[in-house]
Amino acid sequence: MQKAMQEMGVHLHVVVSEVCGDTGLRIIDAILAGPRAPAALVKLRDARICKSTPAPMEAALPGNWREELLFVLGQSRQSYQFIQGQIERLDERIMLLLAQLPEAPGVPREPTPRPATRPPGRTLPRPRKRNPKRWGPAAIPCPETFVRNWPRSWGSI
Repeated sequence: MQKAMQEMGVHLHVVVSEVCGDTGLRIIDAILAGPRAPAALVKLRDARICKSTPAPMEAALPGNWREELLFVLGQSRQSYQFIQGQIERLDERIMLLLAQLPEAPGVPREPTPRPATRPPGRTLPRPRKRNPKRWGPAAIPCPETFVRNWPRSWGSI
């Protein structure tokens, strides 16, 4: 639908955050039904829309109402309605199948005791401290140091 509207010069996607939302679909249905004046289309705007005000919305809605583009927009709208109907039927079927599933076994009310991780009286080893000279940023040699400390027995670089 958005592609057909872009070819018509109707920039609904700029002023409405969701073209397939209530306002977008009302405007598309009105375009397909006949009244295509931008002022009439803006009146279909939901009051909760905060992305744009009526003035920019009216500026985005004039278009080139060629018959072939209106036909493509109508076909897209019918396809969208068909797919939405299929999704609703699928959701109903899933709900029926979920209702047929047996109940899951109950969760025990008393929490199970936690197993001991170590024998009592034994302490864990202390974590080792990191040597800052070995692990800090200074531990990474710069290229000059690398070349200067290159062993002669390894040959030239």
